[in-house]
Amino acid sequence: MKTGFQSLAKSIGLILPLGTLGALLFAPIVLEQKALYWGTPALQFVPWWKLSWEAIRGGEWPLWNPYLGMGAPLLANYQSGVFYPPHWVYFLLYQFGGTPMMAWGMALMVGLHLFWSGLGMALLLRRLGGSQVSQQVGGLAFGFCGYLVSRAGFLSINATVAWLPWIIWSLTPSQVGEKGTFRWKFSKRSFITVVLLSMQWLAGHAQLAWYTLILALLWLGFWALVLLPSSHGDALPEGWWAPIRMRLKNLGNAYGNFLLTMILSAGLCAAQLLPTLEYLWISQRGSAVDAGMAMTYSFWPWRLLTFLAADVFGNPASGDYWGYANYWEDAVYLGLLPFVLAMYMGFRALRKVSRKIDTEGDGSGKALRFTQLSRFSWLLFLFALILALGRNLPVFPWLYQHIPTFDLFQAPTRFMIWGEFALSLMAGLAIDIIQRPARRGLYWTRLATAGAFSIFLGAGLTHQFLPEIHPTFIRSFMRLGWLGFAVGLLILTNPSPDVGRPGINLHGVLKHVSIKTLWNYAVIALLIVDLYLAGKSLNPGIDLEFYAPYYRGRINLEHRVFMPESVEYALKFERYFRFDRFQTHENWLDLRNSWLPNMSALDLIASANNFDPILPAHYAAWMERLEALPEDVRNVWLDWMDVGYVVPPITQANDTLELTARTGAQRFWWSSCANFIPHEGMVLDLLSNPASMPRLYLIEEPRQSARDEAPCQPVEWGEVVIREETFNHLRFSVVTEAPGYLMISDTWMPGWSAIVDGQAAHVYRANFLFRAIYLEAGNHEVQMVYDPIAFRLGIWISALSLLSFVGLWFYRILQGRRS
Repeated sequence: MKTGFQSLAKSIGLILPLGTLGALLFAPIVLEQKALYWGTPALQFVPWWKLSWEAIRGGEWPLWNPYLGMGAPLLANYQSGVFYPPHWVYFLLYQFGGTPMMAWGMALMVGLHLFWSGLGMALLLRRLGGSQVSQQVGGLAFGFCGYLVSRAGFLSINATVAWLPWIIWSLTPSQVGEKGTFRWKFSKRSFITVVLLSMQWLAGHAQLAWYTLILALLWLGFWALVLLPSSHGDALPEGWWAPIRMRLKNLGNAYGNFLLTMILSAGLCAAQLLPTLEYLWISQRGSAVDAGMAMTYSFWPWRLLTFLAADVFGNPASGDYWGYANYWEDAVYLGLLPFVLAMYMGFRALRKVSRKIDTEGDGSGKALRFTQLSRFSWLLFLFALILALGRNLPVFPWLYQHIPTFDLFQAPTRFMIWGEFALSLMAGLAIDIIQRPARRGLYWTRLATAGAFSIFLGAGLTHQFLPEIHPTFIRSFMRLGWLGFAVGLLILTNPSPDVGRPGINLHGVLKHVSIKTLWNYAVIALLIVDLYLAGKSLNPGIDLEFYAPYYRGRINLEHRVFMPESVEYALKFERYFRFDRFQTHENWLDLRNSWLPNMSALDLIASANNFDPILPAHYAAWMERLEALPEDVRNVWLDWMDVGYVVPPITQANDTLELTARTGAQRFWWSSCANFIPHEGMVLDLLSNPASMPRLYLIEEPRQSARDEAPCQPVEWGEVVIREETFNHLRFSVVTEAPGYLMISDTWMPGWSAIVDGQAAHVYRANFLFRAIYLEAGNHEVQMVYDPIAFRLGIWISALSLLSFVGLWFYRILQGRRS
């Protein structure tokens, strides 16, 4: 019974600080009935989820999005995360309260994901033998670091990172030095790893999932090389090659087992991964990210100062950010105390000072050298920093040019997730071994503490007598000063574990509380205050009215809305979503009247624009060429795109962004003949020439039949009547007086099939971007269905993998009972 209460107390003691900080940061938004909105929640995630749930409620898989970019894949858009189980909570909220209630749940889910990531780091430290305060420090530092809190609106990033420490935890030996840790078999831990990997791969951010896999391989390699039989007393075979052979065997077994878990995880996630891979193959990112784009967000070296003070260069929440690019990409602050502890641990490891800890708590002698793990973490931090600096060092540009996968993603600064992981891990390890300084250490600690207090006073005096100093310097250094002073006092008053062991009675409230325990409480309290002040305003909320239907019932748009690139840029980065401040003195409800993509999808209004991270390559090329066309040619292209309304440029006289209606837009186009062009680049050039525009050009090889050679005769062709249109299905009737081609102003994609009068028909890619079918003269019933083979294959693979997973699980249970 006593052991049970002790275990419960430890669990509460671990969860309480993480839950407290998460509640302080996000409970105000939840309790005030507000929702996240700044940036991607309003422009991407809420529209994606609304459309997905609308499709599911209609009895369809959310495969196709007809409301953005003249049509685009929806489920294959990886960040939509349709199959990610926590996202199903949003769908339930949508069922009961519509889009506003679903948006309300975002802050709650973000807080839970940050809590989950911190808990994963805490349990990893527990597995490594850390004390409860070690787990609390590491969990708070990682789960609520600036990297995650400042990116709370980037929901796919936080959801993906939340599983990173759990994956590393599952790959860490529970008993250091145990035999058979790495074998070619599915152990119980392998099943856990499969589930954790699957959850992360479904969370929706490929870049962070890929970085996690690399980190997992590095972590496994470290343990495989450390865990030799001699570490627990067994004798090694004789010969100088024996240690090398054993290390290689451990390495092969570790990676072999991990490969099996990855294969099974990929199978479970195939319904999401295969459509995404197919889409990625034909997207604007199908080959590589442009070098300029790939290195745009390289870590700004001056932001290294923000390891000590989060807001040296200001903060968009206070409206005074003036650093490079945006605030959140280079946000790395994880608390002053954890950073000091991590530096202490790193330098201690470099000085070859080691300490062994009991990983089982029973004095068994199975031990782990802190020094080895600290060196690994220190090297990981330096490696992450070198990569994150991107174009500021020659390393990443060389890797981009010569090493596969480095050219797949943008923002090298996101490699700093490894740095945050390494620093949090070292901070947790350090709090268990740091002692009250003596001799020279005592002298330098006292000097640093006095210096921190001097910084605090100096910053205050600077504010009075040197007003030309940037205010962000003064504010951040004042905070650094008092935090540094508090950290110094904690280090100087650090008691040994024996101090106060008999306990003290605080008026009967707390009995037998040691001085060391009270010191631990002070450490956690300071860390919670520090991280709360750093992140409390980084995620503003807005009234739920923002996500309520705005246009539904007010207007009926028969054609698509188009926003020129210049207008979109001005609205996003000069008016509403500025990088230097969150509050722009705008009426945020007017943002719903701005027609910015993808917010028009919130009202199920079709837009020719698309703000998805992955776009069809031919759509991206079309939109890029459209911006450079002369006005007369551009108007013809807009007609083909079924654009009936254009958002005008912003002026002082036109501040309400009322749509400008235009004539000539059509959903269906008829041509009695077509020209077959073998190369898509030639089609864009032909369509850009006014003399070539009336023609219909089909990208197809080889030609389908002799009728393609027929001369083009102008005819009156009839009409089209839409009978039914859903997300993945379009049914219409056609009356034609002559044979010819019917072009639909919807984006062509592999996976679309056509049925004409009950017979399968070929779907052409017409005029570079659109879908077309051939029809004989007469009356026809036509159906077009989006059913990509990658999704169908993925569903079958996921189902078979799930059966295999369950079968293997029961086989392990039966095998265990027999043994």
